[in-house]
Amino acid sequence: MLSNHQENNKTITTSQDIAKAYFATEADFPKNTFIHASMFSGNPELYGTRNILLTRSDNKKCIVKRARSILAQKYILNKYDLLARELIAETHSDLRQNILNGHIVSIDESRYLVFPWIDGTNSYQIMRKPWKFKSRHEIISTTLQICEKLDIGIKNSSCIAQKTVDQLRSLDPEKNVVHLIEEIITNLKSSWENIPCGITHFDLSPTNVLWSNRTPILLDWEYWEQSFSIFNYFDVFTQFGKFIGTNFWKKISLKKHLAFLYAPNDDLFFKLIANQKKLAAHMQSLTPLELSSLFKLFLIKKSNLQFSAYGTHGTRDKEWKKLLEYYTSDELVFFEFWKQLSKRLKNLSTA
Repeated sequence: MLSNHQENNKTITTSQDIAKAYFATEADFPKNTFIHASMFSGNPELYGTRNILLTRSDNKKCIVKRARSILAQKYILNKYDLLARELIAETHSDLRQNILNGHIVSIDESRYLVFPWIDGTNSYQIMRKPWKFKSRHEIISTTLQICEKLDIGIKNSSCIAQKTVDQLRSLDPEKNVVHLIEEIITNLKSSWENIPCGITHFDLSPTNVLWSNRTPILLDWEYWEQSFSIFNYFDVFTQFGKFIGTNFWKKISLKKHLAFLYAPNDDLFFKLIANQKKLAAHMQSLTPLELSSLFKLFLIKKSNLQFSAYGTHGTRDKEWKKLLEYYTSDELVFFEFWKQLSKRLKNLSTA
């Protein structure tokens, strides 16, 4: 909740104005409707966001996302504005039902990001129940299918790749990371122009996949951009971690985000990949070295998301940096995963 009574009163007053502006287009919006504001969720970090639930007296609801700083607020508003423009294209019409985008409400000189309230349950709440094993794989498979929708085939892959690399070079001056980036560039140089690009979410955790009336909806698009499509799939494999496969994930604890790397011969995990035609095609077109290099580039990108957005490494960046260090420290072992996976995919294509 908010820290003091005075701030609380201010927030309720402001929220009243926001709600009125947001619901103003509704013909049945009562003029004297009372709006109750309450903290729904939030990130306590310096550049984190707070999600404020606004509930009308007739029980209609919406969520206002507010950043803790002016810089962060501008960044988030810009991201969702760009997303709205991207989704206007007719070619993306089938994506709209799976994406929760906000509405920007302007009051005086301030802008606020408001989301409609959607009744549903996120993937984590469903999959953490041990008797939901079948549902886990259905959820992950459906999430991967949305990744295929996001794989829209943006042209100029080499330009997007160069932009990504230049950004990472400027963000993290650490010599070992720069050296790693140069190594990745060398390994992927001949493939830049052939790696498919699309809309990349960059935060596909189970809590960001909401299920409403059996329809999956992706939340929290603050970090999205045009990038390599395969990054969405890597995001699902890492963030859904221990829910992928059967029992292999039990071999590791803190490194559960890399659990899928222990499952090159796990039939359930392989089926998840083989059933996604675009993903299987992407992986078949790349060598094990290129797959490993792209995965390292994905981990570098993930460990710099907060820094690229807000100019500081938050908790999330630091966690992904640990995963990057863990992967590179034992890369030869993990490389066997990519070799075995590539072999199975080639056998699939020739079958």
